[in-house]
Amino acid sequence: MKNRVLLTRSKKENQLIISLLSDRTNIEFIQLNLINYSPLAVNNELFNEYSSLIITSNYVAKNISIAPKDDILVWVVGTKSAKELENKGYKIGFIAPSVEILIHNLPKSELNNMVYLSGDIISKEMPNGIRREVVYKVTYLNSLDQEVIVKIKEGINYLTAYSKNCAKTLLNLLVENNLLKYLENTKVIAISSSVGNILKPHFKNIIVTD
Repeated sequence: MKNRVLLTRSKKENQLIISLLSDRTNIEFIQLNLINYSPLAVNNELFNEYSSLIITSNYVAKNISIAPKDDILVWVVGTKSAKELENKGYKIGFIAPSVEILIHNLPKSELNNMVYLSGDIISKEMPNGIRREVVYKVTYLNSLDQEVIVKIKEGINYLTAYSKNCAKTLLNLLVENNLLKYLENTKVIAISSSVGNILKPHFKNIIVTD
């Protein structure tokens, strides 16, 4: 019997996970494309005006251009994003496992020289003095397809959760469609404890992958 896994990222990211695990014949993937990204033009003058970048989104790390010069320092959330940025010629100043820890470790004397490259919706504000530049917009799913509802009612073994906003969106959709009762025994795989805590009151089994 196959394990049924509910994927809750963007369509592109969900398909990437399926591709990476294509050899796992014991898994049935169910795609729930909770988020959609729309890139915005980036003002290249930012790289001349600021000596340090703050990047908390893997989407930004993947889609940012190659470093225009070799002395741009980046404060980043996640080792995966850090690797993406290093491969594009950026220097890594600090890698944090969460936004909260990143903020705590920002050098107070350098805040005015930092620019935060973010989406239009964020879960945590940066300290005063840091410029925020919105480089992409996000939209979240506002209804569930009947096909996904049927799949959830049939039972899900694992459910993935990658961000606070996606976890909140998922929870709202499940409550709206009266589906939580079908997921009582579902294991939630959460990217961090802060994401897991959003779903913890409603699920018995939370696996945090910090």
